[in-house]
Amino acid sequence: MSHRLQGKRALVTGGGSGIGPSAALKLAAEGARVGGGAVVVTGSPTGTHGCAPTFTAYSSSKAGTLGLMRIMAVDYVKHNIRVNAVMPGTTNSPPVATLMQNPAIRAESLAKIPMGRAADAPEIANVIAFLASDEASYVTGAIWYADGGLTAI
Repeated sequence: MSHRLQGKRALVTGGGSGIGPSAALKLAAEGARVGGGAVVVTGSPTGTHGCAPTFTAYSSSKAGTLGLMRIMAVDYVKHNIRVNAVMPGTTNSPPVATLMQNPAIRAESLAKIPMGRAADAPEIANVIAFLASDEASYVTGAIWYADGGLTAI
């Protein structure tokens, strides 16, 4: 296992469910102290692309998260803290599992994704780990989509 995050601190939003626990475990396994330093906010394509009709509150909260990320990136860069966002698409996680049990919803959701499948949480955690690492030392205020191509079309 790489220790590319040794001596770094990371804050994981949404650490209680979904992608968050997987991201926190990945960061810790790579040597990060989870709880400060580089900030990686978990957003959603629903906050930028209107791809989840009827999820009004969720989508608008995710759009607000991106606004917060942008202003934090500007405010905290002078303290050598980078702030970025990862935008996972449909991900095999507990919050999505209930929806995906419905065959019609599953088929409709996956048909919109060029890769034709949902992500596994560790795939999203890899992007988060990159954004928290020195490999992304010149990245701040950025939005990284990890959505299987959903927002490319």
